[in-house]
Amino acid sequence: MHVNPGRRRLTTIVVSRVASTLVLLAVLLCLPPMRTAADGRVNWEHEFGDSVLSIAASADDSVIAVGERDNHLYVFDMEGNLLWQYLGSNSIVSVDVSDDGSLILAASNDAYLRLFARDGELLWEFKGPRAFSDCAITDDNAYVLGVSSLGSTITMLTRDGAEIWTRNLVMPVNCVDVYGSGDSVRPVIGLNDSQVRVLNKDGDQLLAMRLDAHVLGVAVSANGARIAAALDNGKLVYANGANGQILWSYDARRPGTRDRMYGVSMSADGQVVMAGASNGNVFVFDGEGTLLQTTKASEVPVQATFVSRDGSLLMYGGQDNVLRVIDRAHFGSRIAGEQQQRRNILIGATVGMAVLVGALTFLFSRTEWGRRTWHVALAPTRRILASAWRARICYLMLLPTVVLLLILNYFPAFSGLFHGFTRWTPGLRAEWIGLQNYRDAFRNPYLWVGVKNTLLFMGAGYIQLLSPLLVAELIFNVSSARAAYWWRTVFIFPMVVPGVVGILLWRNLYDPNYGMVNKFFELVNLSQLQRVWLGDPKVVLGALVFMGFPWVGALPLLLFYGNLISIPTDLFDAAKVDGASFLRRFWHIDLPMLLTTIKTLVILGFIGGIQAFGNVYLTTGGGPGHRTYTPALEMYYQATRFSRLGSAAAIGTLLFVVILTGTILNIKYIRGSATEFEA
Repeated sequence: MHVNPGRRRLTTIVVSRVASTLVLLAVLLCLPPMRTAADGRVNWEHEFGDSVLSIAASADDSVIAVGERDNHLYVFDMEGNLLWQYLGSNSIVSVDVSDDGSLILAASNDAYLRLFARDGELLWEFKGPRAFSDCAITDDNAYVLGVSSLGSTITMLTRDGAEIWTRNLVMPVNCVDVYGSGDSVRPVIGLNDSQVRVLNKDGDQLLAMRLDAHVLGVAVSANGARIAAALDNGKLVYANGANGQILWSYDARRPGTRDRMYGVSMSADGQVVMAGASNGNVFVFDGEGTLLQTTKASEVPVQATFVSRDGSLLMYGGQDNVLRVIDRAHFGSRIAGEQQQRRNILIGATVGMAVLVGALTFLFSRTEWGRRTWHVALAPTRRILASAWRARICYLMLLPTVVLLLILNYFPAFSGLFHGFTRWTPGLRAEWIGLQNYRDAFRNPYLWVGVKNTLLFMGAGYIQLLSPLLVAELIFNVSSARAAYWWRTVFIFPMVVPGVVGILLWRNLYDPNYGMVNKFFELVNLSQLQRVWLGDPKVVLGALVFMGFPWVGALPLLLFYGNLISIPTDLFDAAKVDGASFLRRFWHIDLPMLLTTIKTLVILGFIGGIQAFGNVYLTTGGGPGHRTYTPALEMYYQATRFSRLGSAAAIGTLLFVVILTGTILNIKYIRGSATEFEA
């Protein structure tokens, strides 16, 4: 059928004009709403390179400190001007600012507490035994406190950095706040055993409140009369600081989700309480428990909040990498504008998609070219469906197996691949962000440290293959069959012991206080060689490599020994007739015959090295600092510690690509070698 060229041009013009109009409408809807200053109060935001982990400010809000996961401490004035910044060697997990703004305290994952002057001068730094999780400065600037969830300790120091005492509380200590001055200083701590404890100046317990979940955040009023606690089960609890009586609580969980309540802060009089949640919500209460404001501030967890001393200024930030400072009187309208902007973006995307679908439908249904293309394109599909219908009984019998494989094997894999392109937090809508997670992964310093450590561990693992090879040779060359049997049993028996048990055993051997390694050096009068083996950056990698000595793994031993006993005895007889020594026979007969086994172990070591996780997580947790990070450990922390499953999925996809590429290359090489040997 001949189509009139004039009509075709008219149709094209009409479609393009309609599409342009709708796209312009979508762009206008996506424009952000205009914002005005809040009656002279500051109203600003600052975007960082990584998650905001902690916020604190002076009494007059003239000094605002922010701790960031990307190792930075930032200090702003009340108008949002950056005064100075400090780059540490690990995440700045907590900050505090003295009331007069003269001191800024920072706690980091490299196990350091650092105290700065207002102008950014580093006054001192204190090295703790494990990474700190929170810190606080007393009202009179006389003392500072730091707590460690990994070390289960609380430490009090003088303003000059001298340690007064350290208490080990057995359970991980997640958070701390403090009130009072002089001898009336009262630290308030939150623990993993669901308790909030009030201590005296000497670290003795004065009051304990038993709650119903891990305490992730704690805040106390200036006089200690009110205590607020953020819990792992999504609750915010507000209690009487004198007797521990719970005055009110709020449950932020939504049905079917496991939301957490993160950062919590309150005004000096305890009459304004602010908390952030893992679902991206921010809550503001008064002292009676009345919910003043609640809003969806972000699509990702809000981990840090701060209320000014007078309760007039609100600050919050989290995994969207943005610090927002908002006057409380205008908090609701500001957030409503941001929500409207997100809705406009969604509407614009929907309109654009509708335009695209409409244009394609018009082309394929109203033109001869479109109808012809539609039928030609569907022809192969129709043939496949017809063939499947003829064999429908066979496919029906295979359906249960295929469904189970899709659900249990392929769906998690493809879900991880898809969510690597999203900002995804469990229970929340996954927001498509394209390649942002992959760009963040390549800029992630922890991941690059992990890559270097992985190469080190893999290289050491390949060298350690010499141990099972030599043991297999020794057992193979034992003349007595009974002796060979018992030697095999002795070396293979550890295979029945769970690997976790072996790792924990080595952790105890390395313990600096009662571990056998330090005790041995003490026994032989070599005390100068004693170390905090898993806490010293200079020796920790070597200590991890040495774990498992003498490195006789059961699987490599079985593979080597099984291959040795399969070698034809004619080769050994011929070597004996020729007068070959053991070393000559090993080099020219045993080693070439074991080549395929060695290459198999190389590829297994490659896969295991890329996925290395358990030994590091159970011993150092990636520390000291980020010295022993591995890519798998960073992926685990992104998913569990920071609830950034999209970022974790991106890292997992990158590891999958590396493992798949290396495995394919090794498999091809192994096959070629085996074929050549058999020939």
